[in-house]
Amino acid sequence: MISIKVFHFLLAAILWIQFEVYLCKEASSTTTRLKGQICAYGDMDRDLNTDLIVQHGHLLKIYLQGENGEFTESQQKINVGSQTVFCSVGDFNGDSVPDILVSKKKPSGILGGLFSSGEQGFEVTAHIFVYNAYKPHMFNETFADQLSVMDINGDGTSDVIGFLSNGTFFCRLGSATSEFFPCEDSFRNFNAKPYDSFLHAFVDVTGDLSAEVIFGTEDDGGHLKLQAWQRISNEEWRYNPSLIGDLPVESGKYYGAALFADFDADGLVDIGIPWCADKSCAKVDAIKMWNGRAALWQHFSVTGLEGSELVSNKDEGNVVFRAGDFSLDGYPDLIALVREKTQNPMILENVPCTDCISNASRKFELRTSPRLIQPSDVSLGQVEMASFFDLKEDGTLDVLLEYKDADQKMAIDFIRCEDKGDTTFLKVQVFSNACEQGCGSEKLKIGSGIAWHGACVMFNMSDSWGHEQRGTQCQMPQTTHRALHTPFALFGLGRSPNFVDYVHIGSARMPEEGGLVHDGNQHYDLKQIVPNSRVIVVPPKGDGRRWQSRLYLTPSQLIIQSLLVLVSVCAILLCVVAILHFRERRADKHERQLQSHRFHFDAM
Repeated sequence: MISIKVFHFLLAAILWIQFEVYLCKEASSTTTRLKGQICAYGDMDRDLNTDLIVQHGHLLKIYLQGENGEFTESQQKINVGSQTVFCSVGDFNGDSVPDILVSKKKPSGILGGLFSSGEQGFEVTAHIFVYNAYKPHMFNETFADQLSVMDINGDGTSDVIGFLSNGTFFCRLGSATSEFFPCEDSFRNFNAKPYDSFLHAFVDVTGDLSAEVIFGTEDDGGHLKLQAWQRISNEEWRYNPSLIGDLPVESGKYYGAALFADFDADGLVDIGIPWCADKSCAKVDAIKMWNGRAALWQHFSVTGLEGSELVSNKDEGNVVFRAGDFSLDGYPDLIALVREKTQNPMILENVPCTDCISNASRKFELRTSPRLIQPSDVSLGQVEMASFFDLKEDGTLDVLLEYKDADQKMAIDFIRCEDKGDTTFLKVQVFSNACEQGCGSEKLKIGSGIAWHGACVMFNMSDSWGHEQRGTQCQMPQTTHRALHTPFALFGLGRSPNFVDYVHIGSARMPEEGGLVHDGNQHYDLKQIVPNSRVIVVPPKGDGRRWQSRLYLTPSQLIIQSLLVLVSVCAILLCVVAILHFRERRADKHERQLQSHRFHFDAM
């Protein structure tokens, strides 16, 4: 009877753990609801916690994340007007303080009784933090789209790249004087026409951990053509047509925003192009995936969305999906906003595929578990956008929701998914090399504290079955159209307790003489990293070779739960032993009493 009760207790404890692991829910103790629209992510106070840049009315506000996932409003605000703006975070003067690049559409027609210039396009302003305030630097040009933030010359200072309203290529280098200098000559003979609303990327697609610039251009037939430009010297980039093949052309097909992630976990970043049936990408037939190792476009099917529509915005680049390893199994998943009766965030899990065409090994499948339980305020309104975010920086991705509340006002809240069972992770953040020491916050004693655009990380290890596990990721490959990439690389390690054998880090640095080389200046290796670690890496300045790194361990909630179960089981076992001991003593006493009352015939 007692053993049965012990079994029931253990079963209940295990079920309780599983319930906590697989149930994503709203915050119960910490309020995370914010008013406004999300504009960008960034560690604005350099305390290793990702903060939010939010537009509320005509103000751009900064909300700083605390240790427990709560947000406090910063005193710094930027007046951007009532029009919706798009933001990117960078360091445009190399002072190790985050700056904000703001893009917005130019008004056309009659505005306030006056006629505007009538030129269609975007106006862009860099708000550079100088002397405890943001100083605006407005570009005089009119742009065809938002400007992308990259590091073109590898000096740790953020640069901008894009196209003018007439299609002319535009490139500017940031500098210590807060001025911007032309860099179009770094991309000689660039004469391609940009593809409308494409999210140009700064990401490594060759496996050498040195980011390439990926442009979305338009061919003679009006179809999307990707151009990959490689760095070949300190001042020059060159187009390499062999890096990415031409997209297959099908009539009646449209494209969603490009995705850059290592979807098949082969150690090489893949390029995913959603294949849409209409301009708004409400129906996605599949994702065309460029496999660099096989040098071909593969067909990744998307299942579970039959009878539903996806929600995106054509004016915002048709960002249908956002990528992140939600399940922490080593294969990046997708999050999307799905419209049935209402608009709900859904996870499309990256799962194996045995019968896929074009030799594709993976597919995306709509996941019904874990359940994404929305906060009560969100359920009364309508969700407008969903993205991944790491609350509390615990290595497990949560879900950020932007929604219209019951009063039709924009707000932001989160669905917390704090623990995903016995899965482990590796989190790596590479800072820019603008500063090595004494320039971060009080909490952070090394490095600039600003994530370096284009820095790439690759890892490899052996799983519990002895199979090799790999993955590659670059920091913030896209910065326009609210792509909302986190300023770090997060890898799921699955359920393997093994150490990570190697972590390879590549910086977005100018190559030394002789071309792009892997030596102590651009490339760095770490060995035998314990799972559930957060690694901070600071590259050397200039031509130096001294890298700095720090490792922070993140305790898993499962460990605490397992200890509680173990202590409870031990306590019950002690109680069982005590009860059995008491019963045995009572039986011995009863036997002695019977012995004392027994008639001794030998005594007669």
